[in-house]
Amino acid sequence: MAQRLGLLASQALSEKTQTVLLELEQCIDELFVRASLQGYTEQVYTELLELASQASKHMKALQAGDQVTQDWIVQRDALSHEIESRMDREATEQ
Repeated sequence: MAQRLGLLASQALSEKTQTVLLELEQCIDELFVRASLQGYTEQVYTELLELASQASKHMKALQAGDQVTQDWIVQRDALSHEIESRMDREATEQ
């Protein structure tokens, strides 16, 4: 009878070990997904920050009394289009 109890204890321990290993694997998978999302978020933030910086620099270059040129308008429209495109792309990917 003692051997049978030892066998049951070993089997229960094995089952518990398998359960814990599966839970650990799920945690690792979740951490991987979260780390990937964090990396992606940081990349998008950095790109948008650069774009916002370019737009700000472009807008600040125009001073009161300056003449708005066709080149200035083209660059403004290009920056606006890039911002809108990225916002649309981000909204679609979510």
